[in-house]
Amino acid sequence: MTRRDHRSVGEVLLDADHTARDLLPDVGDLDAAAMLRTWPEVVQTAATLWSLLPAAARLPATGPHSAPDPMPRVAAMTAALHRGNRTRRWPGPGPTDPRLQSIADSFTRAAELIDRHHAPGPTRNAAVHADADAARARIVHTLYITCHGMRLAVLAHTRAVEATVTPWGRIPAPGGLSTPRSVLSRLDAVERVTGAYVSRSFPAALAREHRHEPYGSRVATAVAAWDVHAHRAIVANPTAGHLRLVARTQELLLGHTAVLLSAAAQAGAIDAFQYATRLDQPLDLARATWGASGRSWAQFASHAARPDSPVLTQAAAEVRAALREITIDGSTTATPEVIASRVNLSSVAGTLATVLSSSTDLAHVVRDVVTDPAVTFPARAVNAAAVAGSTNSRGDGVKGSEAAHVDVKDLTMNRPIPLTPAVRALEVGRADYLIAANQTAAIAASWLPTFTAATERRQKATATRRSRSPQPARARAGAAAPRR
Repeated sequence: MTRRDHRSVGEVLLDADHTARDLLPDVGDLDAAAMLRTWPEVVQTAATLWSLLPAAARLPATGPHSAPDPMPRVAAMTAALHRGNRTRRWPGPGPTDPRLQSIADSFTRAAELIDRHHAPGPTRNAAVHADADAARARIVHTLYITCHGMRLAVLAHTRAVEATVTPWGRIPAPGGLSTPRSVLSRLDAVERVTGAYVSRSFPAALAREHRHEPYGSRVATAVAAWDVHAHRAIVANPTAGHLRLVARTQELLLGHTAVLLSAAAQAGAIDAFQYATRLDQPLDLARATWGASGRSWAQFASHAARPDSPVLTQAAAEVRAALREITIDGSTTATPEVIASRVNLSSVAGTLATVLSSSTDLAHVVRDVVTDPAVTFPARAVNAAAVAGSTNSRGDGVKGSEAAHVDVKDLTMNRPIPLTPAVRALEVGRADYLIAANQTAAIAASWLPTFTAATERRQKATATRRSRSPQPARARAGAAAPRR
């Protein structure tokens, strides 16, 4: 059974934008070939979405839309690049990139929403055109960031190939150097086209974007649903893809929790001194440990498209949308004053206090998976992790690690196998550290529910006293009829 996706078009596009931004910190781990295989689908879905948006309003020649429409150029350049790549040995057939696939899925979802709900015929509503301009800005900004990350990945691949040149001038890598160098120059052209549009429209166009008023129970509902589905997914089907998605979503959830609690402290909704001295640093450490866990599980995860269950993916997307609706303003983090105007910080702080307790329990579930010998992962990924764990900082083998880590037949066929003892020991250590960091943060936040409940009681008592208090004399005199 699939949960219904309640996100708006703007929230779906914001999710795609942030997914693209997440590529840049992980440039060293990006697979250039997988990204190049997925890039045509990203551009195709973006072009389909672009065609469904209301036409841009007529502006003077100096306006942001005076330049030619960038989408046909980007689509044509990508189609030509894809046709050329099909005839070359590199990147060749193979797996796609899961994050670029997620961006393409977001564009597809936004196109479905617009196609389903838009009114037939042209519209003269200025608010609709302003929203469409904001959507165009987000689409092209996402393509620009994605193209930049892909170009950096191809550049790293090119330098790695250059380093393998033999003394006889031979290059053992498939495709040689000419193909990646050609791809680099063509990606640079795409980046220039999208960058020119971004420089004119982003983030200025976002200022006119329509925003719905956040409804109070959305964060609590999204967090509760995410907690249920995360536990179910790991217990019922403990794949590396599920573990990676859970870890990355927990990292994001704790990061936004820190933003909201910091705003609550500045607004007086929670004790600022208690937050600064007891909770701030443990919360940041818990977030960092989930990030490290996500990077660790990423090495075992399949690179096939859509490796995670739809229910878990939708629950994660709803959590991201519910939090960003409060914490994001345009293209940056909202100020504490803006956050306080959007939501009852006392109520949200009470909800987020439970996040740390459930985060600790999820860390225990992760450890249970690591110690379970029945859980298997791809043999090549396990072997790569074993090799990485058996080398020191200089790249030399550790004494006693000369034996094969994985059976040759398992490695050749990439069969699912349990973790090797050495890899299991490393992952158990990471899981123990994950539990300790989250438990420390949960203990540090134990005062939050009591304080937020007391704050809400004081606010209700103050409101009751004000409603029952007699009107001021001046108000009564003004309201009374004058005597003759």
